[in-house]
Amino acid sequence: MNTAGVKIEYTEKQNTCNFSLLKNKSKGGRPSKYTTELADEICISILNGDKGIGKLCKENKHWPTKKTIFNWLNKNKDFQERYISAKQIQIDFLIDELLGYPVILDPLKWKISHLVARKHY
Repeated sequence: MNTAGVKIEYTEKQNTCNFSLLKNKSKGGRPSKYTTELADEICISILNGDKGIGKLCKENKHWPTKKTIFNWLNKNKDFQERYISAKQIQIDFLIDELLGYPVILDPLKWKISHLVARKHY
């Protein structure tokens, strides 16, 4: 929330203080495209696929960039929780798929262990 404030400037040579009111400042930048519908679409796409968010952003031209999505994750707890749940389900699905193969390559096992161990934002 932007609020007006007071700016205080002290000039040592003149031994004076100047006070001025600060106007509300806009955060600048473009308005957020975040909607619950878009957040749902992102989470459903993660649930139904094996692609990372960067690749999904490139494939879905109406989505924001990966950086913007990560900003949303930091600012919106509801989206963060749904995103983490979607990533966990995606990881569980991929692990189940891999268990069907007789040999799992070590680099793949390493990657999966790091995906499971970290938060997904």
